[in-house]
Amino acid sequence: ATDAWLASINNDRLPHAVLVTGPPGCGKRRLAEWMLAQKLLDDAPARPAFSDDQLVHADLHRVAVPDDKTTIGVDQVRALISALSLTSYEGRGKAAIVEPANLMTHSAANSLLKTLEEPPGDALLVLVSDREGRLPATILSRCQRIAVLPPAEQDAVEWLEHVRAGRN
Repeated sequence: ATDAWLASINNDRLPHAVLVTGPPGCGKRRLAEWMLAQKLLDDAPARPAFSDDQLVHADLHRVAVPDDKTTIGVDQVRALISALSLTSYEGRGKAAIVEPANLMTHSAANSLLKTLEEPPGDALLVLVSDREGRLPATILSRCQRIAVLPPAEQDAVEWLEHVRAGRN
């Protein structure tokens, strides 16, 4: 997936919406952060890496479930759409992460759908979900899908040993 993403950037053929799916804890958020770093930053890492740090950038917007709620509401999506309509601060376009996308209310999903149908030319939306089946088919049909699967047990053990040795 990483090689294909880099090729898309190099060929200036990025999709306007990507859905990153997979089971909880498999690295979906890390992949989404890396994808957006590749779009927005000149010094982005060559490959996704384990980190607790979130990407911070003037042209990056995030939509998540508020602490006092259980869903992503329509007002949050409307605020995102408004932010994406503005000019990019650094001229490399705008980007957004919606996570977990499967927790959008019906109204929020419908509001986002309008933007997916007529996206701003330089915006990239990345939806992250561990329950793809809970997203409306209309949203799914307008996103390029990237499935993140957990690694084989041996690969995971080798990676953890590598990280523990400080060679991340």
